[in-house]
Amino acid sequence: MGRFKEFLIEEKINYLLIDIPIESIKKSFLLNEGRWVDSNKKGYKIRIDKPTNHTQKLHVHIAKDKHINAKTKQVSWNDDGTRHDKKSFNQKLGNSPTVQNIAKQALDLDDSIILEDYVPTKLGLILENIDLKHQLGREPDYRLIMKI
Repeated sequence: MGRFKEFLIEEKINYLLIDIPIESIKKSFLLNEGRWVDSNKKGYKIRIDKPTNHTQKLHVHIAKDKHINAKTKQVSWNDDGTRHDKKSFNQKLGNSPTVQNIAKQALDLDDSIILEDYVPTKLGLILENIDLKHQLGREPDYRLIMKI
């Protein structure tokens, strides 16, 4: 027998069916892309989106049931733990351990992963916890909060 493609042509096979056990498929691979679905926690929905170009990553959006149409009442993280929609990220919702656990489960992330928690500034990111008020002589515009 020749190559697989030649075999398919010779045998006039124009499609294949492949059965894959559901437990072998990551939740993020299921066809829920762009659709809000119930999360594992009552009152919250998730939407998993695949990357649309080379600059994006697989990411999850999380919102309370009543806020799925309000972008500023949502959070989203990429599959590497970084925030996805930084400008519209709802800080209060993002600080919730429940919401962070929903994100980790939806993206199949290990519990040791720390989800990115920062606020963008005009100056860039503040990368370490120092006494900025003392150094700047005033309160900073924003602060980085790192969970350790």
